[in-house]
Amino acid sequence: MINKRKNITIILFAAIGFVWLFSACSKNVITGEDPYAEGKAPLGVYFEHLNRPIPAAKPGDIVQVSLRGTKQYEKEMELFLNEQLCVLQKVTDSTVSFIVPNQVATGGIKVKIREEIYFGPKVPIDGNVYLDPAFYTSNGFNGPINQLLSDRANPGNFIAVGTYKIFVNRGFDPSDYDDVILGGIQRITTEGIASNVPLVQGIGAVGTINSIVQRADNKFYVAGPFTQYNKDQVGNLARLNANGSLDTLRVAVLNDNLARPYDSFDTVSNFNASLEGGIIQKLFLTDREDVIAVGNFTQYSNIDYTQSTKTIHSKKQILVRNIAKIGVDGKLDLNYNSNNTGTNGTVGSSVLLPSGKLVVVGNFTSYNGQPRNRIFALNADGTLDQGFQIGSGANDEIYSIFYNSRLNKMVIAGRFTTFNGQPANGVVVLQEDGQIDEQFKFGTTDDRRPNYAMLMNNSKVVVFGDFENYNNVRRSNLLILESNGEAKQHFNNMGPIVGRVSSINEGVTAAGHPCLYISGMINSVDGKNVFNIFKLIVKN
Repeated sequence: MINKRKNITIILFAAIGFVWLFSACSKNVITGEDPYAEGKAPLGVYFEHLNRPIPAAKPGDIVQVSLRGTKQYEKEMELFLNEQLCVLQKVTDSTVSFIVPNQVATGGIKVKIREEIYFGPKVPIDGNVYLDPAFYTSNGFNGPINQLLSDRANPGNFIAVGTYKIFVNRGFDPSDYDDVILGGIQRITTEGIASNVPLVQGIGAVGTINSIVQRADNKFYVAGPFTQYNKDQVGNLARLNANGSLDTLRVAVLNDNLARPYDSFDTVSNFNASLEGGIIQKLFLTDREDVIAVGNFTQYSNIDYTQSTKTIHSKKQILVRNIAKIGVDGKLDLNYNSNNTGTNGTVGSSVLLPSGKLVVVGNFTSYNGQPRNRIFALNADGTLDQGFQIGSGANDEIYSIFYNSRLNKMVIAGRFTTFNGQPANGVVVLQEDGQIDEQFKFGTTDDRRPNYAMLMNNSKVVVFGDFENYNNVRRSNLLILESNGEAKQHFNNMGPIVGRVSSINEGVTAAGHPCLYISGMINSVDGKNVFNIFKLIVKN
């Protein structure tokens, strides 16, 4: 089928002459010594009005820009759009027209004449993936979001946890600004505004919340490197009521000062459990609503209040490394993964499968003294799954793992180049039993590595990393790939993300298209500020 080409004319006025270097009024800033006499532009070629918006173009379209001084260099000139070489359609003394390549993402124009480079305006590339303009994030979160949890009790809402402190804009009225202390937890709507079912405001977590899970009674467990929640002492782990307040209990304690009878009682966290010596990365709930915590901690403790005062606590400590299962009463399950020595390196991420099997990844080569290269699985009873078919595992660090319960598949991303003895360029799709999904092959990224991947319900694989190219085509650092690893043009048209992706949640638009809620420490996407969270529509 032949694409009908449309002409997009952008009139960019150009001028040729001398450029005087006054910092207060010059349009061009030159650093260092000017190699061209009296500041005259090399070869007399000029782009101007570089910030003027250009309509979105599609592969095969003809784009015309105003650029003076190029006609005489027509046979020597090369024009690139986002580093992809373009076919020149027409060159005059004042304009250049070119054909948009078949494989290209949003980016800037670059003209090369002899050894001189001239940078032109940005050309947005139209496609099936775009930011949802209705997702309201003006001034959003002022710190990174570590996890976005779908709120079962309030459909159409998320619970966002992280290290931010203020959700600046309420969102109900663009002019309604208010500084609200959040302490790292906030309920927002799927439109990106503060929910009208807010969580209880308070000091919140003094530190960072890494993970959150929601019980059947809509209470929450939260974990991360924090020692207080709403001014009450907790040990990196807490249970919250459905409204976001700390689940507390009034207990009797020893009183060593009879002149202060109110010191005979204390209000404490009702979930009497702490995990110490390192950071909790992830939390999971079992069918019985026990908590499984995964991370780099080294011991569990709880407080014996019968032997404690309000200021001095008597703790019972038990060594437990990396993985712990804790009952609803806060007691450590000694029958789950007992007497473990843990990993000989760091844990990065984990997933809990419907079978109760726990899959853990990171940068280690053994678990409980048994060889396991960067990935292992525990059975529901905490024993090491000897039948998990990962073979020799990964030859280098695995950063992330994601499980899709509809597809019954996992995807891992990291710095590895082989997995189970097979070439793997940092992304592998796995079956539940650990076998490689041979259909998916991640392409080349010029030795730049992915650090996060997720599986969409339609089997597309979303990959984020520090790469700039995929299979020798300049792309965004957020790829949306087919189930075989192909990067189709119309799903990879956007510009890059500036920041780091920590969490991706999938939804569906009113029109029935998939959408992705992407959060983390994110400054901008496709040149637009997003304040650590944005919504991406992936049109079918």
